[in-house]
Amino acid sequence: MKKIITYVFALLSLYTYAQTYIPIVVTGHNIDAVAETAPDALSTTTQALDAIIPSNNVIYTTGFGSFYGFTGGIPNNGTVVSGTKTYQMASYTGNNCFFAQTGTTQTITLTTPASYSNISFLVFSTEGTSNINVTLNYTDLTTTNAGNFTVQDWFSGTGAIITGMGRCKRVASGATNDGVPNNPRMYAVDIPLTCANQLKSISSINVSGVSGTFGAYIMAVSGVSANIVAPTISYASNNFCQTAVSFTPTVTGLTGGTFSSTPSGLSINANSGIIDIGSSAAATYTLTYSTPGTCSVSTTYSLTINASPAIALSNYTICSGQTATLTASGAVTYAWQPDPTLSSTVGSPVNANPVNTSTYSVTGTSGAGCTATNTLMVTVNPNPSITVSNYSICPGEAAVITSTPSVAGGTYLWLPDNQTTASITEAPGNSANYTVIYSLNGCTATAISVVTVKPVPGLSVNSTTVCPGQPALLTATASITGGIYLWAPNGETTAAITGAATSATSYTVTYALAGCTNTAVANVNINPSLVISLSASQQT
Repeated sequence: MKKIITYVFALLSLYTYAQTYIPIVVTGHNIDAVAETAPDALSTTTQALDAIIPSNNVIYTTGFGSFYGFTGGIPNNGTVVSGTKTYQMASYTGNNCFFAQTGTTQTITLTTPASYSNISFLVFSTEGTSNINVTLNYTDLTTTNAGNFTVQDWFSGTGAIITGMGRCKRVASGATNDGVPNNPRMYAVDIPLTCANQLKSISSINVSGVSGTFGAYIMAVSGVSANIVAPTISYASNNFCQTAVSFTPTVTGLTGGTFSSTPSGLSINANSGIIDIGSSAAATYTLTYSTPGTCSVSTTYSLTINASPAIALSNYTICSGQTATLTASGAVTYAWQPDPTLSSTVGSPVNANPVNTSTYSVTGTSGAGCTATNTLMVTVNPNPSITVSNYSICPGEAAVITSTPSVAGGTYLWLPDNQTTASITEAPGNSANYTVIYSLNGCTATAISVVTVKPVPGLSVNSTTVCPGQPALLTATASITGGIYLWAPNGETTAAITGAATSATSYTVTYALAGCTNTAVANVNINPSLVISLSASQQT
């Protein structure tokens, strides 16, 4: 066996240059067709190959023939060489032939699956020609029907591989030689493989007997190793982010091919296969690498270019001391700068409290692991201030309330009456508060003006009736003491005055307290003077 292995590898080396058929080691032989141990041709075979009585023949080895003095015989070592074809028959001590009887199928199993450009059978038929059908089975579980082939009868056929191999009666002893100088003989049935099938590894071969008296006998299988090596291509990855990076493929097997891709949008060099990721559209592409030559082969590679996430942000304007809720969308996770404590791994909003106007950047990562960065600005506007004065008025008076903001240019809103001017005029019946809201750049300030309505003291004064020329005592009484009295028309300033009148007269007293006044009127009435009439009586 060691000798045979060495011989096979030598042929493999030769094949590279001569397209030589080398033996293929197979299993599954279903009969023993060779008599190899003299003098018994019966027990060393399993059936006759030419079973029409009285033929009952099998083939024998040269060693077996020498015992009987027969000429011919097949080589003792089972090796048959004819031109560029070498066949190695199986051991003669066991089943060593595939009998593809008409109407049956035999499976020839390759001990080591391999790729071939041609397969050749060492075959013969008995009792006339036979037709066989050959199906090739591959390791990828696909099959190819190679077609039908004619196997010539072992007598008188043309183009024999081996002639005068000898045949004898299948008996226990006393075998007789039934051969003639050039018969029997074996032939080659050659089965070519297509370019596509040369890329596959054959695992087994089905041989079906289609027609013939008995069928075909296959003694050995040889093949020409395929010289097509399927190329492979690979890149650093098959999943890229859309960044400005180029990648060069690694190519094994046949080189000198060209690259193409589908769909359109991939920036790829047809000769080198270099991909410019940054110039390519985001998509999943199928790359095809095709090699030149009679048996041009190709291989494919799938890669995906993932788009960078589109990070959507908005700018914010806040007032000093407020919180800005920063929200980003378009990615899965986010990392914020310059404050990494704002980082969020779930894409939820984050809160920022800048003291001054600040710029924030966020780096978003997509589900495919691609990143993109965007920025936003948080404008911090100062809060304005505003002042108002408090007022005290008397009932019926109006207060002009004026506000003074720290920075002009804003808007005003007075509550509760919704006036929008800087100053308002109010005449409340009772003390009231007026609130001004000043807005500037979205920021507000508030101030409250208290308008106090002071109470008016009650005032009463007496009226009187006097005789002409008599003094009239008038007294004013205020409900709240502490004020100032003023009488008219005489200008006196005491609570009580003495007036004199010769005719009915009115006095007006005004009482002033905390800026509020009340007025009362006192009437002085004059009784009419008495007129006494006297008369003298004359007595007589």
